[in-house]
Amino acid sequence: MAILAPEQQRENLISLLQEKEGIDPANVCFVVSPYRICPIGAHIDHQGGPVLGMSIEVHTRLAFAPLPEPVVRLHSLNYGDAVAFDLHDPGTPPMQHWSRYLRGAAEVLRREYPLQRGIVGAIYGPLPGGGL
Repeated sequence: MAILAPEQQRENLISLLQEKEGIDPANVCFVVSPYRICPIGAHIDHQGGPVLGMSIEVHTRLAFAPLPEPVVRLHSLNYGDAVAFDLHDPGTPPMQHWSRYLRGAAEVLRREYPLQRGIVGAIYGPLPGGGL
């Protein structure tokens, strides 16, 4: 898969939301999350000290609009499909499905916070499936 330029990623995500969900581009919020690496190859320091990872110039991007109900509907530019789930019961998808991370995050948040509103969105990351 070719890595899209940042502006092309943004345009593609907003276009997908407009096409699939009828979302007005003026109502779209946009967040960027950089991938991180650890130069020593660790995720945690087993000796008890901090591990300071560093971000790189590759990102996951999410274009979204809030919803009044507690549901999540996300479209993926990487996988070409969409997922939808209730924030009060995110469910468990098949083992290799891309939505596992999303549902897991929703489950953890649900346990700590009273989630009342969801989102409709489109997501893109040039390194799908977990990192470096």
